[in-house]
Amino acid sequence: PPYKLDKDQVKAFQQAIDEDYYFEFFCDDLPLWGFIGEKEVRTVDGKNKTAYMMFTHYTFLLAYNQDKVIEVVWDHDPSQRLDLTSSATPELALTYSVQWR
Repeated sequence: PPYKLDKDQVKAFQQAIDEDYYFEFFCDDLPLWGFIGEKEVRTVDGKNKTAYMMFTHYTFLLAYNQDKVIEVVWDHDPSQRLDLTSSATPELALTYSVQWR
């Protein structure tokens, strides 16, 4: 189920995106890094406004040889992002998909 973010958590994620925070994790001892979100500039009522978008879906392509993962390629799905621009309390659901080759 989705996790409801409170206003302080939204603000913390906005700051993390401002400061280019990234995550790190390991898949079968192979390190992976990625940004948690991105900013975009939108024009609202003739003024430029910064929008904070958090990535919510990641796709992993795993290559293996026998019982070992030998390569991991990943990307976020640009169509699945959570808008953290307002001070509202959005619901966050993180998902992923995996393909083996």
